[in-house]
Amino acid sequence: RQIDGLRSAQPDAVFLNMTDDLQPAEKYFWDLAHVYDEANTTIADRIYAAIRPAVEDALASVAREPLAGAPAESER
Repeated sequence: RQIDGLRSAQPDAVFLNMTDDLQPAEKYFWDLAHVYDEANTTIADRIYAAIRPAVEDALASVAREPLAGAPAESER
């Protein structure tokens, strides 16, 4: 319900559904709010896997463009 509300309020935002990434809960949470260190690693790995293609595309795009103020290839 909360995610659906956020999606309607922020239609341009990207959401990563991690509902099933910390299951079973007993393995990752030591109470209702605090996680074991392994949960942080799992979350970081999941985010990295989700954003890696976009980051690599952006880096490749930047690598193809000349730096601002740098002389053009023909001027070197």
